[in-house]
Amino acid sequence: MKSGARVYVLKDVPKPGFDVPRIAALNALRGVDLEALGLTKEQHQQSEAALEPTFGELARMGATVMDAADIFLTPQGNYRIIKDGKLLYFDSNHLTLEGADLLVPLFRPLFQAQ
Repeated sequence: MKSGARVYVLKDVPKPGFDVPRIAALNALRGVDLEALGLTKEQHQQSEAALEPTFGELARMGATVMDAADIFLTPQGNYRIIKDGKLLYFDSNHLTLEGADLLVPLFRPLFQAQ
């Protein structure tokens, strides 16, 4: 029985895998470019590879699978942990409000009148 509901699934955003505030502070003190820190695209794809068949099956069943990873991608090919001087993660894998704000354009169309 079909309910007419639309299903949206958001893939995980890239997870740096380290304590972002701590590592960012230590590297800032050393003068390291914080834009250079973060997971590479290949590392993220490898960490999420086991879930791809599930996302494919969900899409075949009619769900819209959304991927926000490219929103975080820098021109250097890594996933940013900082933008405009603001950290995007408050630990190793949870977004700050600034990080979550990057997702707004992805969700906005879902909430506009159709």
